[in-house]
Amino acid sequence: MAEEYDLPRSKEYTALHEAGHAVVAGILGYTVSSIEIYPGKKAGAGNWDGHTEFSGERYHPWLAAISLSGLAVHMRRAGQPMHFLQATYCAGYGGGGSEKDMQDARRHCRNAGTGYGLRWAWDFAKELTADADTQIDGAARKILAGKVTYPYPASEGQ
Repeated sequence: MAEEYDLPRSKEYTALHEAGHAVVAGILGYTVSSIEIYPGKKAGAGNWDGHTEFSGERYHPWLAAISLSGLAVHMRRAGQPMHFLQATYCAGYGGGGSEKDMQDARRHCRNAGTGYGLRWAWDFAKELTADADTQIDGAARKILAGKVTYPYPASEGQ
């Protein structure tokens, strides 16, 4: 049954996933200091992983939405239904970064202490990534070409 929920782990999908984190972080006022994609450790050719590092406020519910934004982009592009329950299955069965993203989102919701939960963060991530689709595509192309400049996004006047 796990195959039904598997998400593609190609270099291109991984770049889109990390671009989702980076663009949403930028929209919410965080500064991205690095984006990496690299061959994954799990068996299988063409299996990629990634990581996006950003700085900003440590305890805020927006961090949960940033954590889930890569998964939201990944699921939409893979043609998966965008239900909250489906996202939890994809994160669990997809393994790798998606599973860690869901764990991070849970921790951010808990640490923020605001009462915002995972379902809120998932809905917010879906909304932000849908609205920023063109920006995410552009960021993914830069990631694949190795042409992302930091800090990302660049401040006005840079």
